[in-house]
Amino acid sequence: MKLKNIFAWSVVGVSALFFQSCSAKFEKNEEGLEYKYFKKGNGTQPKQGEFVVYDLVLTNTSNKDTVLINTGEEGVPQVYRYDTLSFKDNILGSGFAMLKKGDSVEFRLPVDSLQSNGMVPTTWNTKSGDMLNFDIGVKQVLTLDEFQEWRIEQMKKIQELNEEKEKEQLTKDEATIDAYLKKNNINYKTTESGLRYVIENENPSGEKAEAGDEVSVNYVGKLMNGTVFDTNNPEVAKEAGIFTEGRPYEPLNFYLGRGQVIKGWDEGIGLLRTGEKAVLYIPSPLAYGSRPAGDKIPANSILIFDVELVKVTKKDKENK
Repeated sequence: MKLKNIFAWSVVGVSALFFQSCSAKFEKNEEGLEYKYFKKGNGTQPKQGEFVVYDLVLTNTSNKDTVLINTGEEGVPQVYRYDTLSFKDNILGSGFAMLKKGDSVEFRLPVDSLQSNGMVPTTWNTKSGDMLNFDIGVKQVLTLDEFQEWRIEQMKKIQELNEEKEKEQLTKDEATIDAYLKKNNINYKTTESGLRYVIENENPSGEKAEAGDEVSVNYVGKLMNGTVFDTNNPEVAKEAGIFTEGRPYEPLNFYLGRGQVIKGWDEGIGLLRTGEKAVLYIPSPLAYGSRPAGDKIPANSILIFDVELVKVTKKDKENK
């Protein structure tokens, strides 16, 4: 059983309940998993196919107790489906098979025992020989019907948490962008969403795009530190060291307002007329948010785009 199967129903999150001291010694089960109980629950053993809701603090004890997963900080627990078949011949699965409602337990095992089965995400940045501690507290055992109701509530909770985090990040990014623009004496405009932009040359006679129109755009994308991560200009790409042989360096075509590009582009390009050039200062929630984009754009990155609206093809013309 792969780790993603154990956490297949997970909706990331954790509880601080595990940071208690315990004098109990580690024992080993038949599979060789080291475990010790902080508390044994009074619940019954889960039945085949039921869902176990648990809090988890996962740490790499070989790397300064680096926390890899902490569901308490996210506010939403994880879930696994109790399946004796998937637990077979799996050291971590053998531990999950032991659990019942109310248990508070710690599993300790080498990362190599998981890596051999492809169970360790690369984001954990572990190395051979590292020891992992799984501190687990079982909260609920649910039937399928109960789980479906629970999942709906958790998805609502996750959405609320994400929206709150996004608001906080937007406020932070806006302050960073404004400080940068003020420091560089740049006059700019702001939209209600938080986008900052500067139109460098206006073209009143140019055609303005509307939602559904196809647009063609020249662009250079940069991080706040000036690092160029993408462009359709081959000379800029060569200068930035990101030129790719064989790539067609031509305007980017997309349909405005259909979510084919980041929010900051859908909004920013919609402010322009053909022939106009602008600089878009895009807060991370209007770009790639809390997730990195490839290896060039870190999580929560503010993006700066030099753009030029080259062409607009009206949707009514396309349909003729």
